[in-house]
Amino acid sequence: MKSKIIGFIAIIILGIGILIAYDVLRLIITPGVILEGMSFIKILFLMGLLLLCGSALLINNFKSLKIRSKFIKYTLYLIFIIYSIALIFVLFGNMTYLRSPFSENTLNLSFDALSNNINIIPFKTIFQYINALFSNALNRTTIIVNLFGNLIMFMPMGFFVPYFIPKAKKILYFLGIMLSMLVSIELLQLLTTRGICDIDDIILNLSGALLIFFICKISFVKKILKFIGIEQD
Repeated sequence: MKSKIIGFIAIIILGIGILIAYDVLRLIITPGVILEGMSFIKILFLMGLLLLCGSALLINNFKSLKIRSKFIKYTLYLIFIIYSIALIFVLFGNMTYLRSPFSENTLNLSFDALSNNINIIPFKTIFQYINALFSNALNRTTIIVNLFGNLIMFMPMGFFVPYFIPKAKKILYFLGIMLSMLVSIELLQLLTTRGICDIDDIILNLSGALLIFFICKISFVKKILKFIGIEQD
């Protein structure tokens, strides 16, 4: 009886998470709809938390290791697909708050150095945001979203890339894949006029991915992953 109740609760939590994911994707692909930065991040965090908690409860309810393993695998595929679609539309869709913060006239007046669309000077944009934070030249939410948004945007890749590509469990291989991906994205954004080509975006994106990559290497985290059926050795 207890396992049935837990299973029922898990299904409800998963259902709510999937409905939120559907609603988020629907809003993202709707022309003209712009989501406010912090709200979008909070929604994604809530969605991920619901999907993970629901999955964890349901997984714990399965006695068969084979069924548990398959469920984990397909759940991770689902989460990765949702994350990838959201990421594509954040990077190339209509939500410009994470990609081109200096596109407004007021921002161009504040940062003449970024009048072009390419920045190859490391930490230039980051320091400009930090200076703007203390001088109140920009809205604080805009600064936080652009700095921390770029930091957390590719964090899931620190888990998914090694999970789907076993060779990427080695740091050099992981770095090669991530750098190739991030540089390609920045160049595509430049060519499609969907944002500036900024080395600081790469630094922040890669830092977030590396943070999760190394967290997954911590002994007790590896034990937790192994306990729920996710091998990361």
